[in-house]
Amino acid sequence: MRTTLNLNDELAHQAKILAVREKRTFTSVIEDALRAELVRVSEVPQKAKRKPLPLIEMVFPDNLDTSDNSAVLDYLDEIDGPPRR
Repeated sequence: MRTTLNLNDELAHQAKILAVREKRTFTSVIEDALRAELVRVSEVPQKAKRKPLPLIEMVFPDNLDTSDNSAVLDYLDEIDGPPRR
C-alpha cells in the first residue's frame, strides 16, 4: 500500500541511517518500527474491569410507594439520618 507520511526530520534521518547500516530499505525500517509499536501497545493491560458493587437486600414497608423517588429518599433519611455532604 502506498501512502504519504509527514515524519519529523530527525526521526526520518535516523531511520535512513539505520536502513543504510542494516542494508535495508527505509520502508522496511519504518514498517518494523510501526509493527513493534503496535505489538507493544497491544500488550499494555487494558483498564481493570470494574468490580460489581455488592447488592444489599432492602425491605421496605408495605405502605411505601417505591415508584416515588422522593418518598423512598425520605424513608431512607428517616432510617439513616440526613444526607452527609
